[in-house]
Amino acid sequence: MVAVVAVSLAACGIDEGHIVNVAPSAQGQMELIEETVDRLNDMAGSEMWWVRPVDHERRLDGEIIVRQDSGVRVTDTDIVAGKTERTRKGVIIRIAANSSVRAFAHELGHAGGLGHVGDKGNLMYRRAEPGEWTLTEQQLDDIR
Repeated sequence: MVAVVAVSLAACGIDEGHIVNVAPSAQGQMELIEETVDRLNDMAGSEMWWVRPVDHERRLDGEIIVRQDSGVRVTDTDIVAGKTERTRKGVIIRIAANSSVRAFAHELGHAGGLGHVGDKGNLMYRRAEPGEWTLTEQQLDDIR
């Protein structure tokens, strides 16, 4: 099963921020998506991400697509919780069915242009370390 979530900067008269359009196949992941977006918005101190269900699966130019992918896995010894790929038409994020809020937020960070950092407590550390996570003010400014 592949679930798709589209994230765009467009629509609804909103000039700034990111709209997370949740396709029908991904609506089973709505709780994870909403929790992730709430957490990022709390960190930013503003509404920079919004969640909206849509009634289609198609990818639109300029949008980010998040797919639940059975080829991406989270196990005790091999943590591959997500992968983000930039294409000419947008960004594709693949996440494991059992991904965490942190893993999904990390991939949204990549979609927003953030790279990996060396601080294990930072959301953008290359692996999802246990415990709380942060973003720097500069990182938050970069994804706003």
